[in-house]
Amino acid sequence: MNHGIAISSGFYPDENTHVEIVKFPDKSSAMGMLAGFSAGPGIGIVRILKMMGHMISKPGKILPWLFKYKWASRSVILLVMQTFDNSMRMTYKKGLFSGLKIKPEGTGKVPAYIEVGQKVANAFAAKTNGFSQNGITEIAFNMSTTAHILGGTPMGTNASNGVINEKMEVFNYPNMYIVDGSVIPGNPGVNPSLTITALAEYAMDQIPEKEGNINISLKSVLEKKGIEMP
Repeated sequence: MNHGIAISSGFYPDENTHVEIVKFPDKSSAMGMLAGFSAGPGIGIVRILKMMGHMISKPGKILPWLFKYKWASRSVILLVMQTFDNSMRMTYKKGLFSGLKIKPEGTGKVPAYIEVGQKVANAFAAKTNGFSQNGITEIAFNMSTTAHILGGTPMGTNASNGVINEKMEVFNYPNMYIVDGSVIPGNPGVNPSLTITALAEYAMDQIPEKEGNINISLKSVLEKKGIEMP
């Protein structure tokens, strides 16, 4: 089940939430080390106790979970994203305890527990005779998890108010382009991969054809074969 395209489908369980089906290839089970039996809402010890209760209710699933037996090939990841005005700012803190510092922004903190997402996971687990899981850091420390780090490379009119111009080219560095997730200024509420792809295609389209290159169009190829384009 985990072979083929990594993200194959998605749906909206409500108007603010998008859920995507994600599959990992064989032997890609590292993320399983961060997964524990799912727990309901609450913080700290409350969620830990709920996780332990979930484990007790499914004793036959404990050993496969502990040893992560073929976790990647036996698991389906549900990627839950929402369009609410929540965000996290990541900055580098210098000093004795240097490192990345995460500060919540927007109208509220990015939640570590999303009720509608948990309901989807529980329903999926019931249909497949499996069990739902949450991140251990989400359960024990109320820390949200994301794989979509966006922003950090603002677009501007010059180097004083931006990093790149409208062509995705870095100011003062000719022929250097940035086309990854850092150029997306905010959370789109869905998987950003297609947005990043579209921006990359747009950026490449801004690069002029190198002098001397032969541009062979589809039309010219068809004309040589005696086929007229409509």
